[in-house]
Amino acid sequence: MHKQSLAAFNEVGDRRGAAETLNNLGNVQSEMGNLDEAKGYFEKSLALHREISYLGGEPYPISGLGDALLAQGDLAGARKRYEQALACARK
Repeated sequence: MHKQSLAAFNEVGDRRGAAETLNNLGNVQSEMGNLDEAKGYFEKSLALHREISYLGGEPYPISGLGDALLAQGDLAGARKRYEQALACARK
């Protein structure tokens, strides 16, 4: 369903909707244990949020990356991402 939503957002040119859907896809993959795939979606979401200058959406994929890194045992990487997400949320 999320992939259909992503296709629809892309078709109508709703880049913010696409960015948020990419983040949702990352969350789904993370919950399923597909952490590398989840990170790919979070990175695409973050890139799109930055491309459209939507600062309010940036903390979500950044913290998603932190969650995936934490689940993979990369505590230092997760901490870095969580700190980045917090800094974005404070802006």
